Amino acid sequence: MNARTVARTVARTVAPALIALAVGCGGAPQPRASTAPAAPAAPAAARAIFDPSWLVGGTWVARESDTPLGPIPFAFEFRREQDGSVHAHAGDDKKYVDLRFRRDPATQAVVLDEEGALPGVGTVGMTLTPTTVTRDASEWRVAGRPDYVVIQMTRTRAEAMSFVVLVHGKPHVRFALERVTGRPERGAGDAITAMQR
Repeated sequence: MNARTVARTVARTVAPALIALAVGCGGAPQPRASTAPAAPAAPAAARAIFDPSWLVGGTWVARESDTPLGPIPFAFEFRREQDGSVHAHAGDDKKYVDLRFRRDPATQAVVLDEEGALPGVGTVGMTLTPTTVTRDASEWRVAGRPDYVVIQMTRTRAEAMSFVVLVHGKPHVRFALERVTGRPERGAGDAITAMQR
């Protein structure tokens, strides 16, 4: 099974559960504005250092996960778009999770637009700005609501990362992700098999 098939399988089976997690913990869904407001300026170090290019290539597959619904499979394939953003989307028009790293034209900071939709629940979206960026880690927060949602991304190895979401300061979801390219290796195959169940 190739990385593209993995991403499609996850989009059909896992994205709805992730959306339910995000919507369920965040209170009532708030409509997303058609254009995201300018994010506040990120610290100079965050603007200068963060580069999402390392996410592009292959599919990031969860080898481990910890969520309120128990372990669930998860995968994203990040691509560089024509506008320069780095984008990943899982799902369809009615139920999806969408992540986009883009440069905010007003501040020149790289920001993270996160959006999810679930039929009968609604669409939830937010823009997060980097508050901490080092060589191997970044932390993202919602402007004006710094403890509402926090995303922590940490490179644990060249082809692996930890993706943690905190809600109201408490751990909400954690994924240990590994990049899979071409034919997956033995351990990645186990994660792919779990996704098909």
